[in-house]
Amino acid sequence: MNIAMVVNIVLPLALAPLLPGVINRTKAFFAGRKGPPLLQLYYDLWKLLHKGAVYSHTTSWVFRAGPMVGLAAVFTAC
Repeated sequence: MNIAMVVNIVLPLALAPLLPGVINRTKAFFAGRKGPPLLQLYYDLWKLLHKGAVYSHTTSWVFRAGPMVGLAAVFTAC
């Protein structure tokens, strides 16, 4: 795999949350407000990725396996 191909894949994915931040700041500026921080979506993604799952004590293993089985079904269908 060429380094240019990796950059063409990784760079847009890494910079994608920056675009809505720029848009929100620009809209807030023209509305006369300060607006959210430019990197707010990065903070939100960081927080969501470090969030743990919360399950009830009364659920079985089927409830926990459901999302993994669904994802495996999607990958199998492709």
